Amino acid sequence: MASFGAAAADAEQQTRARNLLFFSGADFSTRSEFTWGGIDTPLFGPRDRSGPILRIVGGTGRYNYVADGVEDGQVNGMVTAGEFLAGWRVLRQKVYGAVLLGVEAEEHLIDRIDPDNHVQGLGVGVRIAGEVSWKPTERWRLDLSGAYGSAFDLYRARAAVGYNAFSTVLAGAEAEATQNTGSEQARLGLFVEGVRLGRLFLKASAGGVYDTDGFGGYGRVGADIYW
Repeated sequence: MASFGAAAADAEQQTRARNLLFFSGADFSTRSEFTWGGIDTPLFGPRDRSGPILRIVGGTGRYNYVADGVEDGQVNGMVTAGEFLAGWRVLRQKVYGAVLLGVEAEEHLIDRIDPDNHVQGLGVGVRIAGEVSWKPTERWRLDLSGAYGSAFDLYRARAAVGYNAFSTVLAGAEAEATQNTGSEQARLGLFVEGVRLGRLFLKASAGGVYDTDGFGGYGRVGADIYW
C-alpha cells in the first residue's frame, strides 16, 4: 500500500491535531500514482489531552513494473486500499506519539498473467502503526514512523528531520523504505510542510527513489484540515 496516514505535527499543529483532522494527498513516482484521504480524531475524552484516537483512510492508484516472461515485459496494475485503526496518542509540550492497531483491506488487479507476483487479488489483514514527533528545540523537529500490514506482508518506515524556518513552515530532509511480498523501495528527498491557508495546512516533498526496477524520482503533495 502506498504511504497512508497523518504526519506527526509541529508545536502549533499539535494543538489543532487534538480536534478532528481531515487529511488527503497524492504520491507520484516513476512507476506509480496514488491518492488518498481520511480522518483522524480523538475518542471519548477531552480533545486537549492524551487518549484514544480513531483513524480511517482509503485510497486508490495505479502502478507498473518490469516482469520477465510476460508480453512486452511490463505489467500494469491498479490498487484500492483502506484501513480502520484505533489506538492511543500522547500529547506533551515537545513530544507527540501514537500507536494504532486495526484492520486493512487491499485489492490489486493486474493486466497480465504473472505467476511470480504474489500481490494480486483481495487481501485482508491486521495493520499496526506507530509515530513519534520530537522537538528538541523550538525550531528543530524529528519525526519517526512505521507500519506493518499483514494483507500482503507490507513493512514501511520513515524518518525526517526539519527546521522551523518561519511561522508554521517546516522544511527538511526525509528517508523512507517500504517492502512487501516480492518488492522493495527506498526514498531520499526534501520536504516542506505547514504552509498555512486558514485551517488548511499544505505539504510537499520530492526526491529520488530506488526500487526493484532501478532508480527514479518521486513527488508527494498533501493537505490537512484541522477542525
